[in-house]
Amino acid sequence: MDSAYGLEVQFAMKANSNAAILKILKQQGAKIDASSYGEILRAVNAGYTPHDITYTTQEIVEEGK
Repeated sequence: MDSAYGLEVQFAMKANSNAAILKILKQQGAKIDASSYGEILRAVNAGYTPHDITYTTQEIVEEGK
């Protein structure tokens, strides 16, 4: 999924983490936006490399925990 502006498509797995859909998106060149460890594992199982996955979360980790 090339862009004239140098942007890349990142699919938010929160929207749908179905393995078949992830594989199609991978074939089309989309990267992944994962918000949990489970989503990261599903993406890797669908053929994504860590380089293709951005981990974002809304969790706030308290310092020292």
